[in-house]
Amino acid sequence: MFLGRCVANYSSNSFQNRMGLSHVDPRDPTIDYDFLPADNRHKKEITNLILNGFLAIEPHCVAFGLNARNGRDYIDRVVKKSLKFPYSVRIIHKETEMLIGCRLMSVCERPEKADSIIVNRRNLEEGVRMYCNLFDKLEAQFWQRRPETNKILRREITFVHCDHQRRGIAQHLLYLGLDFDRLRAYGIDGIISEASAIAHQKLLLKKGFQEVARPNPGSIIDSPFRDEYVLSNGKRVVFPDATTTCKQLYLSIQQRAHI
Repeated sequence: MFLGRCVANYSSNSFQNRMGLSHVDPRDPTIDYDFLPADNRHKKEITNLILNGFLAIEPHCVAFGLNARNGRDYIDRVVKKSLKFPYSVRIIHKETEMLIGCRLMSVCERPEKADSIIVNRRNLEEGVRMYCNLFDKLEAQFWQRRPETNKILRREITFVHCDHQRRGIAQHLLYLGLDFDRLRAYGIDGIISEASAIAHQKLLLKKGFQEVARPNPGSIIDSPFRDEYVLSNGKRVVFPDATTTCKQLYLSIQQRAHI
């Protein structure tokens, strides 16, 4: 596991400079925050942070009605899967010593080679089923459209508490602790993110990610004629901000220069 060593001694700003990955935000969040490795010992506090923080503000979660009550099983599996790998990070506010955010990442291989996150959906509420189906279909599209790709690093969840946003944390997290040479040596072809918030989409596109796919609402609700998400009772799914769709974004590290 190399993440702890990289987080302690590595500057994501200098990394982006050497990788040629666009403009660097002059803000230095390490002045006020510690960025520490996350592993299974931190599962409970990270799960609670996501259930009580992320689900309450993330546009797709809000729109589809995913919350701490009905989303626990799904989030628990995402956190558990991510913490098996050494790429996740906790963000601690130095002054209060509180966990205020996290970056969860996992390694995914083609379905025939890896276990997927399986959730019993028969008893899920309709909006939550639609949410899960949306991301399942995006993942399937990715493997179909990238036949040369066999293993990827997935950005599962990146979350910063609203009281600590706009301080350069999300940008600092982008490549923090990720040594592209080592990732290539492990057989990882690139980094993927199903970016479900417009601010996240803009950041990743600015930093070199490229759009691979978007969900088709008609395929999520078993109707090829619909161009929006509509529940069986006729109620439209409405996003709480300027977000209009999820974008599957991908960065091929095979095409990046060695650092």
